[in-house]
Formats: sequence, C-alpha cells, structure tokens
Amino acid sequence: MPIKLSGMVSGLDTDAIIKELVASYNQKTEKYEKGKTKLEWKQEAWKELNTKIYDLYSKTISNMRFSSAYSKKKTSVSDETKASVVAGNSSVKGTQTLEVKKLAASGYLTGSEIKGVNDLSSETALRELGIASETEFYVRVGENEEKISLGPDTTIGDVVKQLKNAGVDANFDETNKRFFINSTDIGAARDFKLTGDWNTLGKLGLMEASNYVYGYGIMADENSALSSLGISKGDSFTVQVGDGEKKTITFGENETMQDLLDKFKAMGITATMNVNGDTGNGYLELTSDTFEGGNRTKIGEDIKIGGDEQTLMRLGLYNSEAVKIDGADAEIRLNGATFTSNSNNFSINGLTITAKEVTTSVVNLVTDTDVDAVYNNIKDFFKQYNEIINEMDSLYNADSAKGYEPLTDEEKEALSEKEVEKWEEKIKKSLLRRDTTLNSVASMLKSTMLSTYEINGNTMSLASLGIKTGNYFTMKDNEKNAFHIDGDPDDSTSVNNDDKLKAAIAADPESVSEFFTKLANDLYSNLGERMKSTTLSSAFTVYNDKQMNTEMSQYDAQIKKWEKYVSDQEEFWYKKFTAMEKALAQLQSSTSALSGLLGG
Repeated sequence: MPIKLSGMVSGLDTDAIIKELVASYNQKTEKYEKGKTKLEWKQEAWKELNTKIYDLYSKTISNMRFSSAYSKKKTSVSDETKASVVAGNSSVKGTQTLEVKKLAASGYLTGSEIKGVNDLSSETALRELGIASETEFYVRVGENEEKISLGPDTTIGDVVKQLKNAGVDANFDETNKRFFINSTDIGAARDFKLTGDWNTLGKLGLMEASNYVYGYGIMADENSALSSLGISKGDSFTVQVGDGEKKTITFGENETMQDLLDKFKAMGITATMNVNGDTGNGYLELTSDTFEGGNRTKIGEDIKIGGDEQTLMRLGLYNSEAVKIDGADAEIRLNGATFTSNSNNFSINGLTITAKEVTTSVVNLVTDTDVDAVYNNIKDFFKQYNEIINEMDSLYNADSAKGYEPLTDEEKEALSEKEVEKWEEKIKKSLLRRDTTLNSVASMLKSTMLSTYEINGNTMSLASLGIKTGNYFTMKDNEKNAFHIDGDPDDSTSVNNDDKLKAAIAADPESVSEFFTKLANDLYSNLGERMKSTTLSSAFTVYNDKQMNTEMSQYDAQIKKWEKYVSDQEEFWYKKFTAMEKALAQLQSSTSALSGLLGG
C-alpha cells in the first residue's frame, strides 16, 4: 500500500505509516480472533446437538427401558353413550360387565316464586317479604353448619352473600323472583340442607316440598270458621302431591277448618289441626304417608303448596313449591360388585371409568393390548433417532470449507448481508466435519442398534421385526443409517412392505416388550457411559466442553497479549514520529532565522 505523506512539518502521513508498521502484529491478533470465533461456532453446534442427544437419552430411551412403555391397553365399550373407559397399563385383559346405577349430582334448590311484592331486587329489604323481626335459619354442608341471621333491614343481596359465605353458591333471579342455591361440587358429601324457622324459609321461598308438612301457629281449631282467619269466598291455593296433577282448593261461604281438612283428605293427604290448649294456637299437620294400625307402612310423596301468599299465611301455611335435588354419589356395578364415587369417575383395577348415563341393561367392557399405542410409541422413538443420526452424518460428511475464515469487520463492509451470511454458513456447516468425537458417538449408536437378543428361545433383532435401514445405493446421502418400519404409511421407503411390527405386537406383545426394553437399556447404558464427567467434559455431555472452554481462555489470553503488543508498538512509533516532527520544526525555525541574518 502506498504511503501517504501528511505530516505537519515533514508532510508524511504518519497514521498510515504506523498502520503499515504494525500490520503484521495486527494480523496475529486477527488470527486468534478468527480462531476464537470458529471455536464459539463449534461450541454452539455441539451444544445444539448435545441437547438433542440428551433429550433422546433422558426422555425417550429412558422411558423405553421399562415394560410399561409397551403395556398399553385399550378398552372398548359396547355402549359408549353410557360410559367411557380409559385402560391403564395394569388393567386386566378380558371382558367385564358394567351397570351404571346412579350418576353423581350436585345439590340444587330452585326456590319458589316470591309473590305479593313488586319489583324485587337485591336491594329489597326483608320487611317487604313479611319478616318483621330478627330471625334465622341454618345451612348445613356436610358436617359444617352455618347460621344465616336475618332482620327487617336485611336485604335480599345480604341473604345471597351470607349463603355464599356458608359454603354454597347462591343467586337471586329478579325476573323470576326466585332464589337459586346449589352445592359447590357434585357428590353427597357436598350436598346442603336448609333448616330452621319454617315461616322464615317459607317467606323467602326456600321451603322444600316434603311428605310431612307442619304449618305455623294460627288462632284456630277444627271448628273455627275460616272467615275468622280472613279467608273470603273465592280465595284459593294450589296443592300437588308428587308428580301428580296440581289441584286448586277454592273456598266457599261459611266454611270451617274441618272443611279444609276434608278437602286435603280427598286428595289423599292426611290432615289434622293440632291445638295448644294453653295458648289456643293451632297448626296444620299434613302428610302423604300411609298408616295402618297407627304405624306408617309407606312413605308418601312430597306435598307442594303454592298460590296466593296472603291466603297461605292466613292458614298458617307456607309456600312449599321450592324444588330440591339432593346431591348424590355415583354408583356402578362392575362384574357384580358395587362401587360409589363422589364424582362420575371411578378408578378400579387399572380402569378409569366415566359414567355418562344410567343403564337399563349390562354394558360390556373388553380390554386388550392397544396395538396402535405401542406401535406409535416405538415409531416415535425411531423418528427422533433418525433425525439425530441423519444430522450427525450430515455434520460429519459436510463439505470442506478450506480457505474460508471468519470475516473481519472491514471484510464484512465490502460484502452484502447475504454474501456474509452465505460465507459464514459455509464455515458453520463444516465445523464438525470428520470430527473424531462425533464419529465415535454416532458409531456407538449405530452398533448398539444392530444388537440381537435371545427372547423366549428365539434370536430377535430390529430386522426380525421389520425395522431396517434402506438400500445403501438408493438412499439419499446422510440418510443411509436411518431405520424404516415396514408397512409404515408415513414412510415412502417401506410403506409397501408387510407390517411385521404391528403383527408382532398383536401376536406376542410380551416378546416385543422384552426386546425393546433390552435394546433401550443398552442404548441408555452406552450413552450414559459417554456422558460421564471427565477432565475434558462435563456430566451429560458427549463432547469435550471443558477442553473447549480452556481453548477459549487461551484465545482470549493471546488476543489480549497481541492487542497490547500492537498498542505498545503504535505508541513507540508515534513517539518517534513526534520527536522527528519536533526536530524538523526546530530545524525549519533555525534555517529561517539564519536566512534572515544573511539578508535572505
């Protein structure tokens, strides 16, 4: 490179001269920097490959060492609308019988419509529902019981909050004027029950229908005229027993309490008026039970009473049209034995059974080897193995990148981004070319995969199961060591061959399991041996990462050394040229002075 003259006095380009003088030393620095860059790229290549090998080792191969990987079962259900079944590895092969007796259910209470008050909302005070004093009721969930405290100023919204705090879900539907309450989970253990003052529960529409109903106190007995209670001709209410027809009781003139009792009895309801002799207060007692000789012989159906709230209150009755569905456990019979669960799921002897619908006849469950699941498990292993072995062969057989070195910043500036990318990719692909460590690991894997084992008196290999490498002369480069499963619909190389693997799994799953567990154990052991920690490599690493780190430190030391040497040389030459410039300046000054004295 020509030297430019740019000195202040001398006219020399001192920067360019010094750059040329230290150029050989800079080349030394660049040499080590390029070496470090290639080592960094090589480390990255090994880390990426090692991650894939370790994943194969620690997950896939590790799992395949155990018979559970080949003990997959499946259960077919003769009527899948009634139940679904997932078979675990420990489930027993054969046919079993199933009956679904009951499904698990949540406790659910639909309150009766609260009548007589318009525009009910969460802000409505309970005094508007007729609650004029402090009162309470209880919510029992399992073994826990919580008190719900109410008063005239308590709002419907307050009731909902207290119910939720007591362990149930609750809501008030303003449109339908009803409370809706349900348990927080299915099963009998999470069911709930409301108990306490019937009058309060009735006014809230929370009184459940029952086969045994007590009214609350009124000043009346059997002979009392209903008009004395404020009952007028034409007043009415409804009565329903079980799922029977809802009937209306309408009052005429001059009727007595006895007339009402007779109307109940005509509906099949035993009705009596009990009177407290001290207070004169009486209350209606209703039941649909059947009695003979003073003993109850049959439990009756629920009695639902509804209709005009004022009429019911005057009679000391409450609206009992709230409908309660009890929380229940599911119940099934498997092979004649009864099992219960607080959900619709049952785990029995390796089967996970989900009950869907109550059965009216026996459902058959047939459990057998899940050939497809075992096959796919093996297929997934070979897919992962092939990807890794093909990559290792590609890296080992990569084209040479002789003459290619990492670019300096100045060299990159002279090229486009794509040109730089292609240049660096050429180097990166060749970094593990003919790498002895890579070849050693790949050879170990390949030789292990060719192992044969004695299984039940027969010699078995991958080839005997229809798993083998393709034709060496027709397979693509770097895919010659990949395995192909005969009959695999996803593999064009072997799709037309007879499917020996599936046939073997179906015919003798135990032998297939024993072969692959032995092969997997050998792979796991051999890879584990290669991954042991040494002075050159860390644990679970197949390449010499410690050695590379040492080499990286050596590069850093050499780069630092030569950078300092270049800096020292530059400083040395700058001092020399500075001294020269000063000397030339002094000489020029002296020459000018002498010229002046001589009259120049």
